[in-house]
Amino acid sequence: MKIYAIRDELVQEQKDLAYLLYYGQEKQFYIELPENADAWETPLLLDSFVKRGETTVDSYWSKIWVQ
Repeated sequence: MKIYAIRDELVQEQKDLAYLLYYGQEKQFYIELPENADAWETPLLLDSFVKRGETTVDSYWSKIWVQ
């Protein structure tokens, strides 16, 4: 498994907004959102998950985000 931080490079603080987990053998992606994630700071595709209070983005939507 590999873990990548999702950041907004335009923001001075370089705060981690979420984490992308990649499972190489299964070739699946998952995104983990922090419990205190702010919908205004999160990337557009992920803000709906934050608004619903979800902290894990399933493999389908995570792969869409990667593409």
